[in-house]
Amino acid sequence: MTADYPDLPTYRHDLAGCLNNLGNLLASSCRFREAEVLLRRALPVREKLAADYPTFPAYRQALALSHTSLGVLLTATDRYPEAEIEIRRGQEILEKLSAEFPSTPSYRQQLGSNFTALGCLMTAVGNTEEAGKAHRHALALRTKDESKESFFGNLHDLAASHSYLGQLALATGRYVDAEQELRQALALRQELAAKSNMLGSQLGLAVSYHSLPIYSQS
Repeated sequence: MTADYPDLPTYRHDLAGCLNNLGNLLASSCRFREAEVLLRRALPVREKLAADYPTFPAYRQALALSHTSLGVLLTATDRYPEAEIEIRRGQEILEKLSAEFPSTPSYRQQLGSNFTALGCLMTAVGNTEEAGKAHRHALALRTKDESKESFFGNLHDLAASHSYLGQLALATGRYVDAEQELRQALALRQELAAKSNMLGSQLGLAVSYHSLPIYSQS
């Protein structure tokens, strides 16, 4: 379809979305080489769309997602300098979109995910101070948006932020802070599991229960 209708950006946008989604799926299965090929194929398509249609914010948002997805993969494969470049490129785009469209929560929500990716990267390189800043920034963005249109996703993301902060506090010997964050993650996952039959919510709850005794026995 893209070759048949090169002047229709929707098809290119959909193609890049499929490439990025499949790349993320393969990366989650640790098939990193295949995933990277797909993510890198999606990136230039989205770069051109964002450049050709600067008044369409959805194309810029998609480009930011590509940069973040690639950054997460590069983090997972220990290529930290490259990962930071990609994550910060996505961050820059999302910060501009959030400023331009303050009434659109999806930009801030995606920015929160970007900061989470940055926090995980900083943890991987041993920079706990910057990791904490990134995770707290993600938490602040997620706390700000109590959007009903994405209720379950917001609860999941809030729980993830508290969990990351709890594990970071635990790793740096701040046990009181660790327990507070992990208990907040647990409460959110209990709420999510109670209101949803999704397996992922139940698994997240199990992870939260598993995390608490680690501190309690310290």
